[in-house]
Amino acid sequence: MKFNGTSWELLGTQGFSDKTHDAYQCLAVKDGTPYLASWDINANPMVYKFNGNSWGKLGVPFVTTNQVSSQTIGFDHNGILYFVFADWGNGRKATVVKHDGTNWSKAGDVASRSDAEYISIAFSHSNIPYLAYRDNYSMRRTTVMKLDNTTGTNNIDTNSGLNVYPNPGNGLFTLELGDTQFGNLNIEVFNSTGQKVFSRYVEFTNKVEIDLKGRENGIYFLKVSNNETVYSKSININR
Repeated sequence: MKFNGTSWELLGTQGFSDKTHDAYQCLAVKDGTPYLASWDINANPMVYKFNGNSWGKLGVPFVTTNQVSSQTIGFDHNGILYFVFADWGNGRKATVVKHDGTNWSKAGDVASRSDAEYISIAFSHSNIPYLAYRDNYSMRRTTVMKLDNTTGTNNIDTNSGLNVYPNPGNGLFTLELGDTQFGNLNIEVFNSTGQKVFSRYVEFTNKVEIDLKGRENGIYFLKVSNNETVYSKSININR
């Protein structure tokens, strides 16, 4: 819909999409032309462009092996169109593609270690893309990434206050909280489905051993809390 100054008017045909679309969609406008990030009838990531009368697909979709979600779209200051989505064919990881006017191509490597949700994109004055998303690799906390033109996407804020080593490890980890004793600590570890697999309460220490040797390989989520602060970090068992 478009607001004409007094009321909302319809752009194109109501319900123009191929099928019921995913709830995650994003609209961007460039030079007065609206663009919509969604998916096509095969659940491939697709951008639709309004030509003044109707919505049409912007070229051939970027083909994925499964459906996508959390679609978002944005233009850099040179007018390059970026399309971001969680790729279900690749662990729902945040994936960024850009359009050169004819074709889609990937922009860097995948931008998350695990499934990402509620993704947004913004650009610096030098056209560096930044992403923010709910990061299920880090207990659904917020992660921000930027595209490094040399090395790909990099995390720009990894300071969680925790040091866990070796990580990845064989299941036996050491947790350190710097040189300061944090008083009474409640330590918990959860698996990827949210099930608690380890719990320990300790008093006045800055180094704790976490024994997960009986657990399967994979990503786990460490939560450390005292009366004032909650710390979190992902740990990886990889034998």
